[in-house]
Amino acid sequence: MTLWSPASKSLAPRKILDSLCCLSSFNYDFGFKVRFHFVSQFHRNSDLGKDSFNGEVGKESFNGEVRGSSGGNVNVKSSRGLYQNLILKTMRENPKAFRDDNWVVPDYCSALVVDSDLLLSVINSIRRRPTTVLKIFRWAERRKGFKHSEFVFCSVLEVLLENDLMSPAYWVVERVIDANMEGAVVDALIDGYSNHAVSVRVLDFILWVLTKKSDVERCLWLFEKMVKNGFSPDVKNCNRILRVLRDRGLDGKVREVYDSMVEFKIEPTVVTYNTMLDVFCRREDVQQALGLLQEMQSVGCSPSDATYNVLVAGLSKKGEVEKAKELASEMVSRGLKLSVYSYNSLISGYSHKGMIGEAVGLEEEMKTRGALPNVSTYNALMYGYCKQGRIGCATQWIAVMLKKSIELDVISYNTLMYGYCLVGDVSEALLLLSEVRERGLNATAITFNIVIDGLSKLGDLEGARKMKDEMMRHGVSPDIFTYTILVNGCNKIGNVPMAKKFYDEMVQEGLQPDHVAYATFMAGEVKLGQVDVVVRLQEEMLAKGPRA
Repeated sequence: MTLWSPASKSLAPRKILDSLCCLSSFNYDFGFKVRFHFVSQFHRNSDLGKDSFNGEVGKESFNGEVRGSSGGNVNVKSSRGLYQNLILKTMRENPKAFRDDNWVVPDYCSALVVDSDLLLSVINSIRRRPTTVLKIFRWAERRKGFKHSEFVFCSVLEVLLENDLMSPAYWVVERVIDANMEGAVVDALIDGYSNHAVSVRVLDFILWVLTKKSDVERCLWLFEKMVKNGFSPDVKNCNRILRVLRDRGLDGKVREVYDSMVEFKIEPTVVTYNTMLDVFCRREDVQQALGLLQEMQSVGCSPSDATYNVLVAGLSKKGEVEKAKELASEMVSRGLKLSVYSYNSLISGYSHKGMIGEAVGLEEEMKTRGALPNVSTYNALMYGYCKQGRIGCATQWIAVMLKKSIELDVISYNTLMYGYCLVGDVSEALLLLSEVRERGLNATAITFNIVIDGLSKLGDLEGARKMKDEMMRHGVSPDIFTYTILVNGCNKIGNVPMAKKFYDEMVQEGLQPDHVAYATFMAGEVKLGQVDVVVRLQEEMLAKGPRA
């Protein structure tokens, strides 16, 4: 007997013929020979096995023929169907099949490892059994000699996603990446391996995995591939890409992705707009943010409370507190509740502008509206008083906090230390620094810089230097501000050589001076009449660009 199917490989060992006879449901008293011939590549769009993404088993393009010694012909299943049944029969009879590494693997199963065409054929023939597909793929994939195939990866992902098996599908995408096959898999899907709807779903899932991994480079690559080839990503995935880029500080790329969304008619959602607004506000590009708000409203996308929170915070930080207050009022008129976050942003904005009366009034208002003040609220209020040198008024808020069982954090201490140093009472600041340590709070570079600045302004350069050393003993590295403070302190008392020593130490530590550090050091060199040094530093600053 000869079983034919369009291909060129003889795969079934002679010792499995008895199993094949059993599966054919015919009993013969005569001998015969069996040969399997499989196509060299089972493509989703080929005549063989037109399985759709909904799991329909494709029709075979032929029937096998059994020819007995008597010359009679009997039609049986195709070779692919026989191989499918043989695999399933093996799994029924042996629970360890494709699971246990100690399972004695029959020859016909070993063929799945080395022949990706055969594996693809079997996967497509058992599409309605997703857990079986996964089991066989996992088994084959970890066997020595396994040959990766983009078409196998595509089919396995199709089957798993069709059946909402997201966790296994996530693992498969990880295997795609580990095998450096993402390019081949994506190209296969874009080139028509599956129908368009299926390809979009698989591509979108791969993109989702990449966003979960915060893989910026691959996210941008796949996003561009999809939109330029007519495979629009889901807007939720686009939003995820925007957030990943924003969190990495890649504001330029955020704008590029957003512009591509607009170009390729991917309709932004409120999440899209909120992310873009956050980027603009972080850059203090308030006009761009307000323009985007108008655009958002013009297309019928209603701002959310998050939208207003972002804008109120951005405007407050920029110092445009009146505009921020207007937006807060608009927020209330739309039936949205002002959060503690919104109030804190406004209070901080007013405090930084020295409008402490308005800040205190907002603290009263937020309590009546059910937004309970927190440590950030009181830190902002204390800062407002400290900035005006009213340290006594600032410390009164400590009692309010303790009464509400709100503990001071390191920012609270930093704020009070700043206030004491501002009025020249460094000794009180040092007592607070000791309290920070006693309470087990982690002092930051800002904590030490405040004290170093206070000592420097008093002309106690030696005390400032010792505080820098103590800072390092506590595992806190001096930053660009530490050295700028020290250089400035040296210049003020005319100790330019010491200023140069601190500047050189800063550079040796790998810290790149900003324009303030350059200006501070150059001021000392000017006092010494070192014009050539000043010119060199100016050229160096310009060469290093905007950061400097």
